[in-house]
Amino acid sequence: MGKLENYNQLLNVLKYGRKNGVSAKRLAGNFEVTNLLEFKRKIRALAHEARFNGHWIIGDSNGYSIALNRSEWDIYKKQRLLAINNELKAIANCDNISFADLIKTVYGIIPTDKNYELF
Repeated sequence: MGKLENYNQLLNVLKYGRKNGVSAKRLAGNFEVTNLLEFKRKIRALAHEARFNGHWIIGDSNGYSIALNRSEWDIYKKQRLLAINNELKAIANCDNISFADLIKTVYGIIPTDKNYELF
């Protein structure tokens, strides 16, 4: 099948439904792969690009798949948002600032702007 070069190629080999997730190692069998670690990075990048373009790609302990329905997508989304939230809290702790102040920095919110209210 050649090298994995774009997210459409990834979408073509993924199955629908979390229970049908395919590991990166198994996905490698569909493409010319010389380095599995690089291939895994490529899959993560292409899955991100696919999500950026509106595709419900799930990547979890079951492997990669396309969400079968809104419920599967919402479960994945909830897990990712929790992980992102935890990472932001860890960064705030390392910088010895509040979570709210970090969010203001991340999103460029000016605390005196009356259009924004956090917490």
